[in-house]
Amino acid sequence: MWKYERDGHCLICAAACPEKTSSKSLGWDWFGGYLGATVHFCPAHKTGELRDRLLAIGEKKPTTWTAEERTFVEKFRIELDRLEESAQFRKQHSRR
Repeated sequence: MWKYERDGHCLICAAACPEKTSSKSLGWDWFGGYLGATVHFCPAHKTGELRDRLLAIGEKKPTTWTAEERTFVEKFRIELDRLEESAQFRKQHSRR
């Protein structure tokens, strides 16, 4: 699992996902599979190349990933870690 902790927010726009058992969560898409963390997509962003690619890769065991898929997931994880570190930095420094 990587450091990404923005669980419950749209991966694209960071909108907060309603409680998953709530009727307000209808239209949201979330999945994890073999990605190592759950990714969320709000209704406005639940269709698209990134979502489709992550879903397809996440459904496969990592041992079956192609070299290109492994590279894609590694770069994706690095980017998520970078975004999370940036968000934590902003959060820590906004309290001052």
